[in-house]
Amino acid sequence: MSGVVRRNTGAASQPEDEQNEGANPNGENGSGIQRPRVPRKQSRLRLLLAAGFAIVSTILVSSIPLSYVLNPQIHSCSGYLPAKAEAISATIQSLVMYAEEEGVLMLFKDIFAIVRSEILGLAPMPELIKRVSGKHLLMIGGARTWIALQRARQLGVRLTLVDDPAMRAEVGPFVHSFVAVENFSLVSVLEHEKVWHAIKSYQKDTATPLDGVFTLMEEHGPLVSFLASQLELPGSVAAIVLVARFVMSF
Repeated sequence: MSGVVRRNTGAASQPEDEQNEGANPNGENGSGIQRPRVPRKQSRLRLLLAAGFAIVSTILVSSIPLSYVLNPQIHSCSGYLPAKAEAISATIQSLVMYAEEEGVLMLFKDIFAIVRSEILGLAPMPELIKRVSGKHLLMIGGARTWIALQRARQLGVRLTLVDDPAMRAEVGPFVHSFVAVENFSLVSVLEHEKVWHAIKSYQKDTATPLDGVFTLMEEHGPLVSFLASQLELPGSVAAIVLVARFVMSF
């Protein structure tokens, strides 16, 4: 009788162990031994692949500066570095001369203006804001002179730019309004009346007064003089502008 009971107990214990083994999410069997999730061979293979990837990446990244050291002629470093050192030396000498002529205070004031403008994105000279903030200026050409667009924004100046229609999308976010003139590069030099007609149409549509007109392009000097006269704004006399251009051509 007792033998029968022992056989039943043994038979029942085997499936119970198998059930416990399958139900344990940590891979532990009834005896408490934890089985590894990933075989050792796969773990070693992944480790080798990761190490190989790291080595190859390091070689590729380090090969760039290493190529400069081993063969600088390829990258013109032998000529570039001395020229750069000479330029730095000339810059330092210019700063020293400027400080001697204008004073150390003026030098630091200019440096302060550069830091405000180029690093902080503020107006280089805060006192200018009170004088020009809110003014509406007509800018003739020079859509790619980003420094002018940046300064206008820093100083709170509204710019209306007159240029070729192809430049509208490029400068649109940086100007108050845009006046498009077809073939502006030629028309601005040869046909001033066409530019004036486009500006009159703009003024008629917007009814916005202008406080000034200017340009950063030498070839547009005569046009600006003509427009200033038509708009009754301050500007250089046309004859003087033509003489200045004639003198600069030599």
